[in-house]
Amino acid sequence: MRQCSVLAVAISAALSLAGAAAFAQPAEQAAPALPEPAIRMVPKAENVAGFLDCIVDQKATIVSAHRGGPKPGFPENAIETFAYTLSKIPAIIELDIVKAKDGYVLMHDSDLNRTTTGSGPLAEKTVAELKELALRDQTGFAPRPPMRIATLEETLAWAKGQAIIQLDLKRGVDTAEIVAIVQKAGAQRYTAIIVDNAAEAAIVAKADSTISMSYGVTKLEALDELAAAGVPEDRIYAFTGVNRENKELWDELERRGIPTIFATLWSGDREIAATNDEAKYARLSADGVDIM
Repeated sequence: MRQCSVLAVAISAALSLAGAAAFAQPAEQAAPALPEPAIRMVPKAENVAGFLDCIVDQKATIVSAHRGGPKPGFPENAIETFAYTLSKIPAIIELDIVKAKDGYVLMHDSDLNRTTTGSGPLAEKTVAELKELALRDQTGFAPRPPMRIATLEETLAWAKGQAIIQLDLKRGVDTAEIVAIVQKAGAQRYTAIIVDNAAEAAIVAKADSTISMSYGVTKLEALDELAAAGVPEDRIYAFTGVNRENKELWDELERRGIPTIFATLWSGDREIAATNDEAKYARLSADGVDIM
């Protein structure tokens, strides 16, 4: 019988509200302390896939916060945003990794214009240079005190004991180097890597015996490719696409013991909001979606 892999800590509404209010401090004051998570995500299993076994066994569904769950005042891919999201709801934090001149940092774009106070190609900047910039939210506003670009190492240290994270590796990122950074931080238990194909999954599996992966499965043939690459199915959870439901596929994945992730972002969430049909999320959960 599987051991449930989440340690839940009591939720304090007052603490969550106080943490959110802390971000409104005047610009001349030091950066506020980060809010505590509503529920600390502390896996007891050896990896994220094992944690998800608990979700499946309980017939529950957990949210994956895309780019950490940005909103006005909270930029994407910012540790402050991750902490704010987790103070409101238990979630897996999805974040983007790009390569700077001398290290790996959190960012979606290859240039700095959209999400920071800087401009130009990120890859031409050192981490120290990037730390001089402030992050902007989706409206273009740069919150005060400034929120800074985080390194992968800083993020792994922050997540320990409170968050489960999945890393989306962008262009120019060396998968084997990311695995080595995760290993050095001892973060295999609470970190998963999003892989684009079976060959990349094999790189992760060969380099580390425990790290879980989000692997694209929109057709069952993808699992045959994974097997041919020598990657066992218990190392993955299956990303089954965006806004195109496939209950037959979800049923087969459940039969094989593979947790399912399905994205409702962009047009899907907008349609649900426009029609006030939030019950659709519950229907998707009942249909077999484990991560949404």
